[in-house]
Amino acid sequence: MHRSAALLTFVVTVLVGACTWLAPAASAYPQGTCPALQLSKTETPTSTTVEASGTNFAADEDVTLYSGGTVSVNGCDVTLTGGTQVATAHTDAQGSFDPPFTAPATVGTAPITGVGASGDSATIDLTVTNGSGTGPSGGGTPPSVTGVEIAAMVTLAVLLLGGGGLLLGLGRRRSTAARS
Repeated sequence: MHRSAALLTFVVTVLVGACTWLAPAASAYPQGTCPALQLSKTETPTSTTVEASGTNFAADEDVTLYSGGTVSVNGCDVTLTGGTQVATAHTDAQGSFDPPFTAPATVGTAPITGVGASGDSATIDLTVTNGSGTGPSGGGTPPSVTGVEIAAMVTLAVLLLGGGGLLLGLGRRRSTAARS
């Protein structure tokens, strides 16, 4: 009985330690400081006005919004190749901006990417419909989740599942020992 309690304490300590260790190591950027874009609509008919909202860009910098192009994301680093300029804005002292732009005339999903003069950048997808009324009409913005955050969540899930399996095995061993 005493050995099971000690093992349980050890497993819990390892899991808590792993979670604590993973949290700060998950990203080179403090949580919430990556530049981010949100849109007033994530799905809209062609050629309608959409309000973009940017946060965590450098203070007092010019930001150019692009539609389309090829986007690659690595943590907080967003690289855009190509694209069509759709708006410009100037950030306030907190690094925020909110320019309107016109949705592309081409139906499909297009990345909307904000690129600041300092090199700060962020992207979000906009789905452009033909305006026939099929599918959702937009509204709401999904939360931003980076690949680094997903990797940390998967690692935590694996650790918790492993700890649960270990505890299940201990319970079965204890149950078998009690029957003997």
